[in-house]
Amino acid sequence: MNRYQFEDLISDYIENKLPIAKRKELEAFMEANPEAKDQLESIRSLMKSMKKLPEVKTSDEFTAKLMKRVEFEKNRPSAKKYVATTVGSKTYFGFTPVYATVMTALVVAFVVVGMQLVPKTNNNSTVLPTSITAETSTIPKSTSPKPYQNDDIMLAEDHDSTDVDGPARVKSGQFDDKIKLVGNK
Repeated sequence: MNRYQFEDLISDYIENKLPIAKRKELEAFMEANPEAKDQLESIRSLMKSMKKLPEVKTSDEFTAKLMKRVEFEKNRPSAKKYVATTVGSKTYFGFTPVYATVMTALVVAFVVVGMQLVPKTNNNSTVLPTSITAETSTIPKSTSPKPYQNDDIMLAEDHDSTDVDGPARVKSGQFDDKIKLVGNK
């Protein structure tokens, strides 16, 4: 006899439901294994204490209601849905396909909103107010849009900003009281 067979026969031994041959085999196993005898005594005392507990009274429909509730919980749609999504479904970076789609949409929305909040540094477009008509408009030629110019490419101006008096260039380091540098005297 092994330990598992002994544990299967303990309750029958305590209740005197074993045939004599099995009973003697069980007693021989307990003599060879003192832990088995201790286990038998602890189960015997537990059964005695359980018999001393007061009996719990329930209503007549308790069992029927309990079985109905068990069937409802077993066949509940949300429980089946949860089991179906967790068992055998693929995940992407730890997300189920539904949550991965939602997370991707949120990330794209975050990037688009972030790009709208960042100011553009080379924006040279001219916007006319809507209340000004073409006859009364006095837009200088220098601010009108140039051909082939867009927001991404900044083209050179028509004139050089370092020109002082026409095409003659200023010699290096001499700016005629226009700009005072540290090295100028």
